[in-house]
Amino acid sequence: MKKTALFLAIILPSLLIFGCQQQLFPASVKLTEQINSITTSPGDFGALINISAFISTQSDDAKNAFANKSSAWFRAQAEALNPQDSNFSSFENLYEAQQTEPWKWVDRDTNIFNENILKNRTYQWVDLRFSKVSVNNEDLTPVRELWLFQKTDVYENYVDTEAKKMQRYALKNATLEWVLHRINKIDVSSSSAMQDIGSLSGRLEQDFMREILADQIWMEGRITNLTEQVKTKHSVILSVNITSPSNGTFIKTRTPISFSYNSSLGIRLAKIYFGNILVDTDTSPIYEWTIYPREYVPGIYNLSVQAVDNSYNNASDSVVVIIPGESCGNRRCDYEYGETCAVCQEDCRCSTECSPGKIGTNSIGCLIS
Repeated sequence: MKKTALFLAIILPSLLIFGCQQQLFPASVKLTEQINSITTSPGDFGALINISAFISTQSDDAKNAFANKSSAWFRAQAEALNPQDSNFSSFENLYEAQQTEPWKWVDRDTNIFNENILKNRTYQWVDLRFSKVSVNNEDLTPVRELWLFQKTDVYENYVDTEAKKMQRYALKNATLEWVLHRINKIDVSSSSAMQDIGSLSGRLEQDFMREILADQIWMEGRITNLTEQVKTKHSVILSVNITSPSNGTFIKTRTPISFSYNSSLGIRLAKIYFGNILVDTDTSPIYEWTIYPREYVPGIYNLSVQAVDNSYNNASDSVVVIIPGESCGNRRCDYEYGETCAVCQEDCRCSTECSPGKIGTNSIGCLIS
């Protein structure tokens, strides 16, 4: 009896524990295998995030596998950072990943390695862009890339305070030199002077240029002065003429409008108004718009076109058009809306020949007998 009790006291708990291990061990092995199957590609980071939510409660083998895989993943991303790549999203993605739970599991060597790589290649990325900023380079892409990169958390956290101050100052000066170089190149006696001023003004209106040169208020005055000099040397020619539809036209079907212009400074944009409402602003070389009469209530409408040249001078032309309220078949010949026997014999019958426009016809086109 005593031997039986001793057996139960010693052996039975062991059997129970062994039985539990038989059930837990396969799950632990499966998780470890799952972790080991995760690659170091950026797309597999989601798997690390998912496992990080519960890895702290798992076996030591699983924890070790997770720490090793996290370290390998972060090290691979750091090694892949390329200062030559104009898209700095890989820098931002790595920095954001380092704010997550898997980063807490990387080994000390990987932590130090990544911090050094991210800092060094951030400096390399910035230096490379600065080398491309030149007064002789028409392309402002390097300036814009630097401006955008200086707004990122990567730049804010991995570039020293003094270095950031110097780099922002250098970017402003380089941009200022670029603008001054172009201002000084403008020849007010040249026939293309106004186009050159318009082109430079457009570049200065870009968001990054406005912010970098925000305190350079003298520039606007300098460009205005150049514009006035050009106007003094060149008589500004600007006119616009609506060629279709003509004044008094009845708009019964979709009607494209067309107009011609004459400008010594080129056309920057055209604005089209219908019924005194701006309906289109067109900056393309082909200016067009179409009237769809069914979209408007019947009545008399003012159609006008305003042309704006590259020096922001403007000229306009307008005509009056009519959207009729009649419809053929209403048993009423509404000739004041353009309805005649030629377009609606059902309403405007002639007892004699229907010849609109000929001498000896009445208002609806019937020959007067």
